[in-house]
Amino acid sequence: MNDPWFVKPQRSLAARVRLVCLPHAGGGSAIYQPWAGELPGWVEVWSARLPGRESRIREPLLTDVRLLVEGLVSSIAAAPPAPALAIYGHSFGALLGYELAHALAARGIRTSLLMVSGRNAPHRPQPNNLHVLPDDEFLRQLVELYGGIPQEVLEHRELMALLLPILRADIAAEETYRYTERRPAPWPIIAYGGTEDRAIGREEMEHWRAMTASHFEVQMFPGDHFFIQSNRAPVLRSVEEQLTRWCVTRP
Repeated sequence: MNDPWFVKPQRSLAARVRLVCLPHAGGGSAIYQPWAGELPGWVEVWSARLPGRESRIREPLLTDVRLLVEGLVSSIAAAPPAPALAIYGHSFGALLGYELAHALAARGIRTSLLMVSGRNAPHRPQPNNLHVLPDDEFLRQLVELYGGIPQEVLEHRELMALLLPILRADIAAEETYRYTERRPAPWPIIAYGGTEDRAIGREEMEHWRAMTASHFEVQMFPGDHFFIQSNRAPVLRSVEEQLTRWCVTRP
């Protein structure tokens, strides 16, 4: 049976790590699908497909991080277990990844590694009024903060009519999220940032250190908020190195 929550490859006996990838606000599974062909065959890439987009376009959009995480957890828990599980989330996806790792732990499913990029840590202040702004101002501030929407897309009425509700729902979920204090997690956290990111600099990425009792490091790459797309090759080299270091069981 098809899993609505993830685009994933056929199961392979060679897979040693399941890498769950979570998109930025407004994003879909297509962002990470190239990773499946660019990471080694022992990495099984699961690219999240959230309600209201792609093949789930007719489903209601969710504006609650808790409900999104519940769906993701249920899907992962229903699948045959992998030798190791890692999570990668970019921007809004980093927040989903943090909450997903904790929700999986509550179900007895261990996360070996959490990789986050382009977002401040969950306990840090976050803008909280963008999602209630009129459309023009909402888009203006989003583009000013994060970029990522080409001018030709902004000027394409039909595309924006599809994209705008998705963006607004994801930003609403992010801005209405309330951090719950927890003990630092037992899994390592690797935080990635873009050197030209106007919204989130290295100093903010460093605050993820408080979220783990294990190994932590920040790596910066040339590029703006969407450096994981513009500078994908070096990011994937680092992802592969971290998966090898923390997730591959050696004989």
